[in-house]
Amino acid sequence: MTNSIFEKMVLTKENEEALEYATSKEYLKRVKASEAKRAKHKSIIHKPLSKEVQKALLAL
Repeated sequence: MTNSIFEKMVLTKENEEALEYATSKEYLKRVKASEAKRAKHKSIIHKPLSKEVQKALLAL
């Protein structure tokens, strides 16, 4: 097998900064937060509406 792409890549100054940012805690926190938000959004949308919610929406 070949080495990983990170081992083969010649690190220029820009690449070093990009790699540093991608592995930073701030970036990872932001990614986790957006994934959690996306999962929450999907779970809300794909759940069928309860009868109480349907009645409340019809009453509007």
